[in-house]
Amino acid sequence: MPLIAAAGRTFHVQKLGSGPPVVLIHGLVIGNLATWFFGVAPLLARGRSVLLYDQRGHGLSAPAESGFDLATSSADLGGVLAAMEGFGGAVDVEDVRAAVHESVQRVSRGADGGMLP
Repeated sequence: MPLIAAAGRTFHVQKLGSGPPVVLIHGLVIGNLATWFFGVAPLLARGRSVLLYDQRGHGLSAPAESGFDLATSSADLGGVLAAMEGFGGAVDVEDVRAAVHESVQRVSRGADGGMLP
């Protein structure tokens, strides 16, 4: 399932495992889904459905010259989640809750491991 249409763009996605859903999102400055694919994703996939995707303009997703703000990233995530059904995740808690509030239960910041309600 490498490419899907969502939020008016094409996104590269990968799904691993089965169980309660989790979405791993790479940073905006550098990176792509490989940031997680070759590290923590396979470990999480032992007991969860793990969704990885290349954000706009990264990896194998469609190139982009704009739309790298949190609101657009959250809308992109909402589109990817809608296309993938059954997943939850976050870029910014309030932006994502506004876009896909039913799907979001908890947010973890990977950089420091902090949990947000």
